[in-house]
Amino acid sequence: MSDKPTANDESINCLCCQKKMSNMQDLRNGVQPSGGLAFHTRGHFGSTLFDPIDGSSIHIAICDPCVEKAIGRGDVIHFRHYTNRDGLIATKEDLG
Repeated sequence: MSDKPTANDESINCLCCQKKMSNMQDLRNGVQPSGGLAFHTRGHFGSTLFDPIDGSSIHIAICDPCVEKAIGRGDVIHFRHYTNRDGLIATKEDLG
């Protein structure tokens, strides 16, 4: 039996500490961890691990305590996006 989540599982593990979090919806509809944040990517040009051309994606979750630790270390970048008359603006803001 594998510990990897399948489309019908109702939980997902934190990428950092492996804490099991209940998923707030069926995984076929995406990841919504209770007590954590979800991230997904369709790949990245710079990745040698995952950059498919078939439209597939990977989804990960990180529990709130692990995110809080990362913020404290300065490992999280927070951007605020807004639009003004000059167009889209993105500002980097401190979370700590």
